[in-house]
Amino acid sequence: MEHSEIPKPGLPSAKVNHAVPSIENTRDVVLRAFEIGRVTVSEHFDDRCQFRNFSTLDAQELVECGDVKKPIVYDPEYNSFKIEFCGKVDNRWWKLVVGVDCMSDFCQLPRIILITVHRLTYKRARKKK
Repeated sequence: MEHSEIPKPGLPSAKVNHAVPSIENTRDVVLRAFEIGRVTVSEHFDDRCQFRNFSTLDAQELVECGDVKKPIVYDPEYNSFKIEFCGKVDNRWWKLVVGVDCMSDFCQLPRIILITVHRLTYKRARKKK
């Protein structure tokens, strides 16, 4: 495989058929990626974090303690599952959007992409559940 053919996180790559992960397993897959360090931060996420005073540690806490918003959506453009987590971190409500790369092994070596984060009002946060 030439260097230009190596799949990159967040970019279109060869299609791999994965079953949609269950709500129960989704949190475990994303936390496993945090645990082994297979987390890619998108430029957009980085910009939003600086603007909104949010960090990757906050993202990990939101994944651990927040709720997974249904449904989990497959994005064919990036060959990944888009997952939204909603919850409270540091007494503020947030929505975190994460992509799980379908080219990765969900059990052993999951790779995630932190896409964006939004600050929610209490009213909007209650609707997200």
